[in-house]
Parts: sequence; structure tokens; C-alpha cells
Amino acid sequence: MRKFIPLLIIFMALPAFARDVYKWTNEEGVVIYSDIPQEGAERIRVNTGRQVPASRSGAEQGEAQSGSGDEAEAITYESLEIIQPADDATIRSNEGMVAVGLSLSPALGQGHEVKIIVDGTELEGGMKGTQFTLNNLNRGTHSLQTRVVDAQGNELITSNSISFHLRQTSINKP
Repeated sequence: MRKFIPLLIIFMALPAFARDVYKWTNEEGVVIYSDIPQEGAERIRVNTGRQVPASRSGAEQGEAQSGSGDEAEAITYESLEIIQPADDATIRSNEGMVAVGLSLSPALGQGHEVKIIVDGTELEGGMKGTQFTLNNLNRGTHSLQTRVVDAQGNELITSNSISFHLRQTSINKP
């Protein structure tokens, strides 16, 4: 139970950055939250913590209204860091699931997505949030890195690369 408390704290601290969160219970009765939909999962809608400028001049308001609206926001990211799992952490998961949490400043812009690189290979698709779960990993040491790309696939910022160790119960050493 103790190992799930830090995970719960992370999920409570980061919901402002997520758009949709999915909740389900695994076979062992453990409640799991993720931004990756799973069969039978309950969808929980979370409002984003998007910041709006306090005021604009009349010229700026006119420019904003005359924009096409379907262009991605021009954002210069200041930082992208993997905060969960910690570098060189050991994670125990017989299912091969690893919760990942990112710190991104400013928040993920419209039309941008997070690409995930595990063991030097970029996973297909992209994430629209800063918390997700890696599934079906094999036991052993893995490297993890993320990057934010715009709608055209241009890299905007890259995170540090971390390593973590996934341990699973062995038949030889239960």
C-alpha cells in the first residue's frame, strides 16, 4: 500500500496538465489512473490549467481575433524534465507497467504533443498530457527520454534521459 501513496500524490499534483484521465481496477484490485484509455476504464474529464493574459491592448486583441484559430500556438518551452520515475529508480511491476510524470514549463500548447523514447526507440503516436503509463515492459534496465513536437513534427524541446530498472517476480525467486 505504501508504494501506491507516492503514485497517488503525483496523480493528484499533476491533473491540471491532463485533459482526460482514465480509472480502472486491475485483477489484483489495485486502482490505476492513466491518460491512456484501457478497456473498461472510466473516463474522467479534467479541465486544463491554461493561463490567459490579464489584459491586451486594442491592437493585440484585433490581431488575436483575426488569426485563423487552427494554427498551433507559438510557444517557447523553458523546461522539460522527467520527474517520475526518478533516475536510476527500481520499479517493481509484474505487469510491466511504469507510471511516468513530466514537468513541462509552460504547459503543453495546442497542436503540440509529447513523444516518448524508450531504449532509444520512439514509440508510435504521441501524448497530449504530461502523465502517462508505459505498458508491457520487460524486466531489466531501460532508458527513457521525451520530447515535445509541434503539429509538423518539429522538435521544440527534449528532456533529460534517465534510466530505471524494472523488476518482476521470478519463478525461480518468488
